[in-house]
Amino acid sequence: MAQGAEARRSSALMPGDTLGGAYRIVRFIGSGSMGQVYEAVHTRFGGRFAIKILHPHRTDTRAIARFRREAQIASTMQHANIVGIVSFDNTDTGVPYLVMEHVAGHELTQIIADDGPMPIDRVLNIVDQIASALSLLHRHGIVHRDLKPQNILVLPAQPQNPEQVKLVDFGISKVQLASLSLTGDRAILGTPHYMAPEQARSSGDVGPAADQFALAAVAYEMLTGRKAFDGDRVETVVYRIIHEDPPPLRAACGPLLAAALRRALAKNEMMRFPSIQEFASALRVALLRDAQPVAATLEQHLPPPSRPSKPSEPSSAGRWRRGWPAPNRALAAGLWSPADRSSRRPAMYR
Repeated sequence: MAQGAEARRSSALMPGDTLGGAYRIVRFIGSGSMGQVYEAVHTRFGGRFAIKILHPHRTDTRAIARFRREAQIASTMQHANIVGIVSFDNTDTGVPYLVMEHVAGHELTQIIADDGPMPIDRVLNIVDQIASALSLLHRHGIVHRDLKPQNILVLPAQPQNPEQVKLVDFGISKVQLASLSLTGDRAILGTPHYMAPEQARSSGDVGPAADQFALAAVAYEMLTGRKAFDGDRVETVVYRIIHEDPPPLRAACGPLLAAALRRALAKNEMMRFPSIQEFASALRVALLRDAQPVAATLEQHLPPPSRPSKPSEPSSAGRWRRGWPAPNRALAAGLWSPADRSSRRPAMYR
């Protein structure tokens, strides 16, 4: 509560303020590393929007460039799992802000805290949607580089639809287009817990494989309720990302699913899946294959299916009545003895 009150006191906007002559601030939603987010309504059309304004203390040239780059990236990526950008402008004092679609969802961070470890099917549904959004970015030469649960909004399931995911915050995305590039892109940027080793080392180019690593770390956290690489200090987290493997998954996840996750978390980016979409597909296939041995084992312990008698084949009672000797009468007649019943008794008694 104290932190929320402090954030509101230091916020750049207040309820009732109007931006661009069209967006009236309703309430403060939250604050991130780059900016503060507010709910707003359109003064003429009445629609709900989210306003993200750059932090008052982050008005250096570099921060403004990253903020503008987020607007450029998100506004050109039309995807059901990427939050839509409506407008980009500056306040009367020159502070840039974004107008985004309002998403009535919850951060994945909170969902993991409340529901983790999460069911595998639910995890894979979220992974599929994130992978789909990131695949679009990668096809356009964009690497997110800051994928984390805080940047993933989850909308509640509807009667006819499962949970929907919205990916947000492209402030430190690496864009390979010259018009959007920034100097110093090799610096360590992003949340350390989900960084790929090559990103944490600040060496070489950070490509789409880094987003795959981050998505695998997010999936691990959803499946276990704990971070794949954790620590009290940034240095500890970075060391574990570069040198250590995360603790094993719970047994219920299955060995093949765990193996697919380990591959996406490989220290060498060349050892990961060729694409983030192939990683998501591999998790689905692994889940199915992990379930097959269980089904086969259960089948071995089930009784064989009963076979209905052929219409032309009489029942045992009928055979006795039609000339086959009943067991006691067969013994008395010497047709077979108990000691020799396995080979000499009629087939109906074997």
